[in-house]
Amino acid sequence: MSGLPDRPTPMSQSMYEEIYGASLVSGQVMLALYGIASLQAYMYFMTYQNDSIRMKMLVGSIWILATLHAIFLSHTVWHYSVKSYTRPEILPYGEWSVYAGVTVGIFICFILQIFFVRMIYLMTKRWRKLLTVTMVILLSAQTAFGVYFAYSLFHLWELLRLHEAVFTAMVPYYLLRVVLDATVSATLCIILYDARGFNRSMKLIKTLIVYSMNRFLLTTVVVIAQTIVLIAKPKSIWAMVIEFISAQLYVNSFLAMLNSRNRLRNIGGQESVYVYSNSRQGVSAISVPRFKHESYGETQRGEEDKYPTSDSISGIRVGTETVALSDFSLEAKAEASRAALEHA
Repeated sequence: MSGLPDRPTPMSQSMYEEIYGASLVSGQVMLALYGIASLQAYMYFMTYQNDSIRMKMLVGSIWILATLHAIFLSHTVWHYSVKSYTRPEILPYGEWSVYAGVTVGIFICFILQIFFVRMIYLMTKRWRKLLTVTMVILLSAQTAFGVYFAYSLFHLWELLRLHEAVFTAMVPYYLLRVVLDATVSATLCIILYDARGFNRSMKLIKTLIVYSMNRFLLTTVVVIAQTIVLIAKPKSIWAMVIEFISAQLYVNSFLAMLNSRNRLRNIGGQESVYVYSNSRQGVSAISVPRFKHESYGETQRGEEDKYPTSDSISGIRVGTETVALSDFSLEAKAEASRAALEHA
């Protein structure tokens, strides 16, 4: 087959295979990940119907963006693999859908990283300002390079000129993404590690640490590999089209985290009592079981519900994470109760 002449296109057959073969393979992997994300979104809405409206809106918005991402990149594959068959002159040029898809992917990563930064802000207290400022600076720098990355794609337009934006936009953007992901993951692990000390709850803490590491491991490895290849081979389209996949990996990691909450509650042996958080002070409402009045021997709802005792609180949920208090000492429960009431 090597003796056959090249297809009459504006580029060699080997370059055609590298550019559009990479797009086809990445597009197929992206669609598989999108299918998994859609299933996870369905499972979330069926399982966690009592979640807040804001959380449901966030999940719905992320799924809609993931759908747009999949549609744009599917159109890209169709454009170059099907439409170019009778119009080979369009091969060297960009297509609006590929650049729009990459832009949507950048926006997805931005939203999800804001979510994780906010979650850390609610979970930590000692280093809250320092950590938040550091991560906001990293996120702002990443966003700036992401916007410039998207602008460069539309400005350069020709596929064979995209290498001009590798070191000015792509590599800085991916490096900042890796640094921010690593910072978030390490911070979550440190916060959870500091929560150790109770025998039965150690299994839950260890599981949460593993979840925190796995949450960012795959996405970070993919982005690191993409960055290394871009630095070594700036003209490699294979490295560029990996961006098709990374956005869907972020979506799947986010949804997997939300859908794992029931399993974590079972590990912690948690009851159905929580202290719910809001966006300001971390607590907006207290839900406690009914109390039996000593005098009347019956269950009543009153001031005891509003000001529960330390034994009445069995868990605290911060954002989407829940910490079980069923194994904590009475002093720890009392401290959690007082902290909850101070912020209520």
